Amino acid sequence: ILYSESAGRFIVTVSRENRGPFEEAFKGQPVSPVGYVRNDGVFRIKHKKDVIIEETVSGLKQAWMRPFGGLV
Repeated sequence: ILYSESAGRFIVTVSRENRGPFEEAFKGQPVSPVGYVRNDGVFRIKHKKDVIIEETVSGLKQAWMRPFGGLV
């Protein structure tokens, strides 16, 4: 769901109250929910009950910015 060889993907954040209308608008299209926004600053990917990755958003940002050496 997260990665593929297709031409492009979009990740869209939709509020819980708009999930139904959003899914209805894209009915018949290849749309898949992949998660929800958390309030605790943790990014977590699970497959069934197994946690694949769990890291703080700030830790991920630091790891992403580290190769730029202060250029950003």
